[in-house]
Amino acid sequence: MHIHLFLISTTTIYLMLYSVLGIYYIDNDMTDLVRYLNRVRFSVLFSGGKDSLATLLWVLDHIKHNNWNIIYAEVTGNTSSLCTDYVKHTLAQMCQL
Repeated sequence: MHIHLFLISTTTIYLMLYSVLGIYYIDNDMTDLVRYLNRVRFSVLFSGGKDSLATLLWVLDHIKHNNWNIIYAEVTGNTSSLCTDYVKHTLAQMCQL
């Protein structure tokens, strides 16, 4: 099972679990979510938008391990080079913190 974290709204973070049985959405107390994510490998889907940036910052503030990935999807012919440059710049700045 691999986990992808994404933001549905600015107040609630949902967890999407991919498994053989299907997709599950979990909306638990943040304490439970932090405890769970600190035990598993997961990915943050980062589009460069404000919601995915908020999710990424939340993970950086709450998760104590480095066993997670950031995924950015660039679609040839459909993704602005400005967006890709922004994402690269933002992640480079975060790595310096």
